[in-house]
Amino acid sequence: MSNQHRHPIRPLLAAVVIVATACAGEPPSRAGQPVEPVALSAVVADPGSVGGDVLGRLTELSADAAVRVARSTPGVNGTADEGQLIQALRDGKADVTVVRADQLVAAGARSLAVLQVPMLVTSVEQADRIAADPVAAELMSGLDSIGLVGLALVPGGLRHPFGYRSPLLDPADYRGQVFNTRPGAGVDALFAALGASTDNSVDEQREENARTGAVRGIEVSLQQQRAADLPAVVTSNVVLYTKFDVVVVRAAIWDSLSGAQRDALRAQAVAAGAKAISERDTESEALERWCSTDGASSVVATPDQIAALRDALQPVVDGVSADPQSADLVRRVAALGEGTVPPAGTTCGAPDVSSQNESYQVEPKGPQDVLEGTWRLTVDREHMLDEGVSAQDANANAGIWTLEIIGNVATVDQPNGGDCTWEFSFAENAVSLDMGARGNDACYGRAIGTYELEGDTVHFHFDRDQDYDVVLDNAFFDGGMQRIG
Repeated sequence: MSNQHRHPIRPLLAAVVIVATACAGEPPSRAGQPVEPVALSAVVADPGSVGGDVLGRLTELSADAAVRVARSTPGVNGTADEGQLIQALRDGKADVTVVRADQLVAAGARSLAVLQVPMLVTSVEQADRIAADPVAAELMSGLDSIGLVGLALVPGGLRHPFGYRSPLLDPADYRGQVFNTRPGAGVDALFAALGASTDNSVDEQREENARTGAVRGIEVSLQQQRAADLPAVVTSNVVLYTKFDVVVVRAAIWDSLSGAQRDALRAQAVAAGAKAISERDTESEALERWCSTDGASSVVATPDQIAALRDALQPVVDGVSADPQSADLVRRVAALGEGTVPPAGTTCGAPDVSSQNESYQVEPKGPQDVLEGTWRLTVDREHMLDEGVSAQDANANAGIWTLEIIGNVATVDQPNGGDCTWEFSFAENAVSLDMGARGNDACYGRAIGTYELEGDTVHFHFDRDQDYDVVLDNAFFDGGMQRIG
């Protein structure tokens, strides 16, 4: 699926361009003449990701607004990471995007560094308060130094430590180890304070590093739990920091808009963020989903262990607070957390996952070309939601998939990204499916189960998936795959 969250069905880095056009209801100019429509191009690396979903909702919510947003042909090609998205705006190749705060800090917007202070924002309620408070505008004020304007802060999930082989509970579990992270100076400083280093590998390399022990764990939100290769154990009541995404617009474009257009665009961005969040799993839903997944475990740190982590991370807090303006922002952000409660977490599964090493590969036996030909799979979004798939996965995977199978290898045309390569293995009615085969990381996931071929229709039932909740696999294939050639 697409690799937006490491499932067999998600596109990894599909460029999406959005066009925003002022509606006919835009007030006339002072001369009494109607204001000409304004078109804004917006680009995102991954349309199904946390952050990318915000631009998707912006498209839908603005259909009848004073500024309309509609999908268009991609106008920025080859955008492989968030740094390139920022540069596309600065170069005038696009006008709007959504990127992580830490990436904007790396580009020069230092005011946003406060959001990366470890263990400062530790609850969903606090994050929501920050996004809605006037402090959000001050946190985004540094964007003017890089030629951008912030439209909205969008909380992107509480970041928890996920351990491979054993839990991450106190500072000793981090010391001398390597952890997979998203690129950023803030998260690098956090792990350095714990005596650890960071690794930014993705996709198959990240999976290989987890399998071989090259990395000790990963920091990620429960809403993006597919990034944690199984087996893994999350410390579900420890929040290292909270990720924030920022909706930004090129300053030159912003300056060219009328006051009414600016107000409309900002309101649409805020509403799109709220809508996207409402469609994601809550913290408790995501934890329940994690605990129901084979190979997934959760532990809870003691108050003393959490206090020891805070003590170890205090030098990072002090470093950011050395600047008076940043110190004031840290104080105000902390104050918005008063009365809120960090997640309590839960215990599930086996804390020691070092021996969990299930096979997700069927040993080939007999003919392997049983599905050779051209096949079509129609994936219905509403059905996936009804089956318990998250809105994020349903949005990313819905549509028509076409497979050209030669032998047991399929070239897959997915609806939301580039071609994938899948490899089937058969043994009587048993089947395994590697969705990121032959080095193609446009999709991935590795599932094992059974199949049944009846005429020109094949049905799959998967028992477990190495990378994803098997509910997604089965909902994805539920309608059957039809031979069309």
